[in-house]
Amino acid sequence: INAEYAALERIMKGEIPVVEKVRDLTSVSLFLSSTFADTTVERNYLTDFVFPYLTQKCREFGLEFSFVDLRWGVRDESTSDHMTADICLGELERCMRKSVAASFVFLSSQRYGWRALPRVVSHVEMEALLKKIDSYQGEEEKEAKTTIQQWYVKNENVIPPIYILQSIPQMEIKTNVKYNKFWDDSRSGKPGAQSVMQKTIWKAVRESGGELSSDTWMISVTEREVLKGLLKLEGGFKLSCLCMMRTLVGLEEAVENEDREIAEAKDEEDRNRLYSKQLARVYGTPLEEDQKLLTELRERVK
Repeated sequence: INAEYAALERIMKGEIPVVEKVRDLTSVSLFLSSTFADTTVERNYLTDFVFPYLTQKCREFGLEFSFVDLRWGVRDESTSDHMTADICLGELERCMRKSVAASFVFLSSQRYGWRALPRVVSHVEMEALLKKIDSYQGEEEKEAKTTIQQWYVKNENVIPPIYILQSIPQMEIKTNVKYNKFWDDSRSGKPGAQSVMQKTIWKAVRESGGELSSDTWMISVTEREVLKGLLKLEGGFKLSCLCMMRTLVGLEEAVENEDREIAEAKDEEDRNRLYSKQLARVYGTPLEEDQKLLTELRERVK
């Protein structure tokens, strides 16, 4: 009886036990992880040639083959609700449970990927972050704290409480919020809430001495996939993961040449023309911190 009461109490606190489905050993499901813009050719080749071949070979062994390429399939509504990372990790977990063979393919190039704000943050982590930001005296940090408190709302209906990032449409209608737009406005040059929050959050995490979680605030969606699909995999590493890393020689020099041409443009029309022709920048991570994080990730994978 005591055990039953304890189980009931855990359920009332929101601790719902996960019941694992019996593993289906008749399919091979691959999750394809990479940044998008710089691996378009590779992803297209896999989709057009490699995966059809694997489909045929799997059928010969009585297996069903499927793959997940999230260049397509993430609805705008999910992006507006900050569900992109959750969807990616959910699909990856499904492939890992379902696949009898490899389940994770990582294509690493020279871009680090989008660093999304977390949709859910523990109350301990959030309150530690706000306390750290309070130690700064600048107006920029004060404005960032206000923006964080407006976009992240505490939910005390779960134990322990959590903070939830509000949906983009929900915030856009709030005229009393200074940064009610999430994304930067390239036309006006006005930063969005994401940029305002991340600049100060990243500063606070870097200067926290490990008190704040870099995995929560700093890393890209792509690295989250790698952490789940490759670095935290229990057993069967060679069987379950495929990793390919590409380095383009001379990329940094090519980026510098493109940037110099744009800086020396005759007029706005010429500058826009050069922007539209940029190629090297598509293949390289522009931010120094992103380059550092990418280098660390690739070293961990090796």
